[in-house]
Amino acid sequence: RAAGTSPGAFYQYFEDIEGIVLTLARHAREPISILLDEIDGDWSGIQGTERGRRLTGLIVDHWSFNGVVLRARNSAADEGHAALYSERMQSFVPLVEAFSEVLGRRDCRFSQKEEAAETLAVNATVGATALVSCLERTAMHQVFDSTVSGTREQAIDTMAFILHAALGAEHCTR
Repeated sequence: RAAGTSPGAFYQYFEDIEGIVLTLARHAREPISILLDEIDGDWSGIQGTERGRRLTGLIVDHWSFNGVVLRARNSAADEGHAALYSERMQSFVPLVEAFSEVLGRRDCRFSQKEEAAETLAVNATVGATALVSCLERTAMHQVFDSTVSGTREQAIDTMAFILHAALGAEHCTR
């Protein structure tokens, strides 16, 4: 009604509310190539931290603009709505694959103790999934509840630190 259209006109284009959420979610997925370009690059040193800031800023901005649709998509996907789950995965999986590729180029093994013979091996896909999940949740909290996530700058700097630690830290070799 606020758009000046009747419910009949709305339902001429969309079968139901889920249809419009799906359409809007597809449009929200369009800028994913910009995020993929930012992920693919050098994460070492100060440029890695700056890359993390840019990437996190892009994702927070994306959530600022599309947050209502993205929350509706994610909630419906979590509740088992097949089409919205598929749409969520079409946004999520390319980011996981991009981070996984960066992590896969590195040999990240951490000893629990210097003298320990056993090491903990980092699985690139698991690590990439964790990074994408952290970025999404940080952006969502920043948009919808900044009392939990601090200021925008704090959220961006914190995620930049986490991304740099995972993707560019010196404890991994290239």
